[in-house]
Amino acid sequence: MKEDIMNRLSLGIANFSSLIEENKIYVDKTGFIEKMIDQGRKYYFLSRPRRFGKTLFLSTLESFFQGKKELFKDTHIYDKWDWDKSYTVIHLNMSEETNTSPEELKKSITDTIDIISEEKEIKVKKDLSLEKKFSQLIKLLHKHERKKIVVLIDEYDAPIIDNINNTILADENRKILQNFYNVLKNTEKHIKFVFVTGITKFTKTSIFSKFNNLTDITLDEDYSNICGISHSN
Repeated sequence: MKEDIMNRLSLGIANFSSLIEENKIYVDKTGFIEKMIDQGRKYYFLSRPRRFGKTLFLSTLESFFQGKKELFKDTHIYDKWDWDKSYTVIHLNMSEETNTSPEELKKSITDTIDIISEEKEIKVKKDLSLEKKFSQLIKLLHKHERKKIVVLIDEYDAPIIDNINNTILADENRKILQNFYNVLKNTEKHIKFVFVTGITKFTKTSIFSKFNNLTDITLDEDYSNICGISHSN
């Protein structure tokens, strides 16, 4: 029995659908999704160290908002959500973007936006700035899908953290990210929900300085167990 449990532990799996489909052990975190929805707020931020379960939670959010009901059988949220509701999700992992120079960072994120637009069959203009491309993607997706957009951003601060020993490059990347993330504020009417994760508190990086409604749940006792697993689980 103990060996079977060990084989079913989800160590190294950060994709929710893969975890469920492979019959791995899943510690139900969907109650936190219900709590956020009930709060009625739009922008959420969570800071945790790496390897702490942030990516898995974002993957869970992605499957949830995409309306993949079959994956949530036996979870807390299963009978508490109208599964006829679904949303288009833009899921960005900033740790996957090239960040060795400001130019490379801009190009890498631009390429990601272009890939998403092609996958969603949305025609975003090629000659726009990074910020305008992101803005147009959100607006066109809203118009095309006729429903607001969910944006999930993992490791928002990776281009800064990865270059922490190069203060000039880290600050240049910070400025790029600040302008990029401000699009989320400027396109608010097109957005249903935003969840951002990272290692550093956003107040330390000044990236979200223009957000006055970003809900930081990092030290909120109600969300203390939103990520990770313990022996008691």
